[in-house]
This record gives sequence, C-alpha cells and structure tokens, in this order.
Amino acid sequence: MKLLIVHTETHYFAGAETMLLYYLQGLHEANIDFAVASVENGRFWNAIPEGVCKFAIPDNSKFSIFQLIKQVSGILKLQSEYCYDILHAWAARDWEVTTLVGFIARKKAIGTLHDHPSASFHSKKRQMLMKVCSKIGLEKIVCVSNAVKKACITSNYPIKKLEVIHNGLPDLTIKRSQYRGETTIGFLGAISERKGLHVFLEIIDKMFEINSSLKWKVIVGGEALDEKGRAYLANLKSAFSTRSWWPRIQWLGWVKKTTEFLQIIDILVVPSTEFDPFPTVILEAGRAGVSVLASDVGGVSEIIDNGKNGWIYPKEDWRSAVLNLVSMVKNPDYLEVAGINNKIKFSNTFLLKKMVENYISIYSNNTIKSQ
Repeated sequence: MKLLIVHTETHYFAGAETMLLYYLQGLHEANIDFAVASVENGRFWNAIPEGVCKFAIPDNSKFSIFQLIKQVSGILKLQSEYCYDILHAWAARDWEVTTLVGFIARKKAIGTLHDHPSASFHSKKRQMLMKVCSKIGLEKIVCVSNAVKKACITSNYPIKKLEVIHNGLPDLTIKRSQYRGETTIGFLGAISERKGLHVFLEIIDKMFEINSSLKWKVIVGGEALDEKGRAYLANLKSAFSTRSWWPRIQWLGWVKKTTEFLQIIDILVVPSTEFDPFPTVILEAGRAGVSVLASDVGGVSEIIDNGKNGWIYPKEDWRSAVLNLVSMVKNPDYLEVAGINNKIKFSNTFLLKKMVENYISIYSNNTIKSQ
C-alpha cells in the first residue's frame, strides 16, 4: 500500500500541522510507504523532516478554480513518480483537491476533520464545499474527537462515513523542574481571541484581586499569526500593562519546542472561547505530566476528567476558574497529583502508535475495497 498525504497549508502552523509532523514520524516507525504533497516553501513544507518523500504542488490559498485545476493536475502527474494507492486529505481545506484527484485517478480518498464543520473561519462557501466532498467524494471522514463527530451529524454529514480517531503523540520522558516555592502558570498557543488570552489575563487579574499575597508567575508562549492577532495583543497589553502584577509575566514569543516550555510550568491554562476540537497542547501537557485548567469546549472533556487529571470550567463562567486556580496555587500538591494522573491517562489512551494503527486500518479497508 502506498499512501499520499495531501496538505496545502502555506501560512499558518497550528495544531493540525503539529499533529501531522507527529503522524509522519509514526508512519515512518510503522514502516508505511508514504509521501506528502504540499506547497513548496510554505511553513509546513519547510517543517517536513528530512528523509520524508515530498512533492511540491501549486499554491491555492486564495482559492481559484484555475489554481485548483493546477493542483489536481500536479498530483495526478505524481503517479509516474509515486504510484499511490490511497489519498489522505489531512485537513478540510485539502478535501476538494483530494476528492477530485481520487475521482479522476479512481483512487479511494479519506479526509480528516480537525475543526467544527461550521467553524467561523470557514466561509459559507467553504462549508458547502466540505459537505459536498463528504457526501460524494471522500470514503471516510475521520473526526479527531467525538465532539467533532457530533457536530458533523448535526450538520448533516453522512453518518456512515464518520469515524473517530483521537490524535496521539509519541511518548517521551520529560524531566520537569521542581516546585520552588511559587507556582508557574503557563499559557501556550496562538495569540488570538478564540484561544482566549484575554480570558487568561482576566483570570490572573481576578486571582490577584482575591489574594494578592499568593506566590506565582506567568509564562506566555505563542505569537500573533496575522494583523488581527497583533492588534488584539496590542489592545490587551494596553488594557492590562498598568496592573501591579504585570511584571510577573514573561513573554517568550513563538515556542519551537513545547516540551521545554512544559518542563518549566506547574499548570497549563487553556481558556479557549470557541469550539476546540481536540487541543494538541493538552495532549502535550499530559505527556509532560502537567496538570491543566481548561474551558469546557469541543473535545476538551475527552482528555480531561474534571478533578482528576485537571480541571474544567464552563466557557461562560471563567470566574469559576479563578477559584480553582487560587486553590491550586495555595495547595501545589493538587497540581502534582493531577499532573501524575494526566501522564497516566496520556500513556493509556493517547499514544501515537495507537493513532497510526487506527488510520492504517482505515487505509487497508479502503484499499481492499478499491481492488
């Protein structure tokens, strides 16, 4: 079986791209014959590890029928160099090109959905296109969480085509810094409104208001990926920089190695304000043995068992998160126990090997059907 993974993202590098890099590693370790079709010199293209077979296809980030035809043609021509048996569209924006190639080449195609099918960043036209691909093009739609599958059913996607495969990570032994008398609170992610940095700062502000004598510091890792994000960050700094606790924040910018970030914090706060399908950063926290405080959106509750390996609060009630955080800073032993439990759940449930095995099963079943 020869697998061609299609991923056309050029600018953004978020959870889907991070997970794909892990997945490529897992496929290699499983001795799967695979290649990647992507846009040359995009952020993802440049991150693909050396040794991975990759083919350049035209950019269609501004979407035009002409560029779509060029992409389809480019992938069809690859068959002379790499005669693939099955196609995998890694993200929703890869579905249409993969569907067309599969139809013309008479190859089975599957697609992964990392987002809510009606996410705000998908235009109405994009949402319609996704639904068409799900009904007449893709053999299977792999949802990264049960929350995504439920959203797909609500959006009238074909139920029989929907499968759930939780993302997974390679296991690592990560040595964390010991508690040194103050709690290190971390935020890690893209600087955008949907990731909730403003909520995070409100939580910190209210915690200080409730008890100004608590010993803590904050480390923020992440960067604004566009002009809207940069304006958002500037507004937040303007609003909060006069607070007396502001000097306790350390801004790291873009974090290349999340393991190093997670080594130095005691708790990760994930205050997403919109549907978060299956946050990679929470999986990474579990692998590192770090406890998590997160808003209950999307697939978060499929990773965090409230009060056991972390804490969940209702998205609309971030003030309840403040009380949890105050309690944890006062009692750091809670964080230690939750962190241990988070590592145990990760090791039992979210390993990369299991994710790869589940995808291979889908590839094999659909390759057999096409023969």
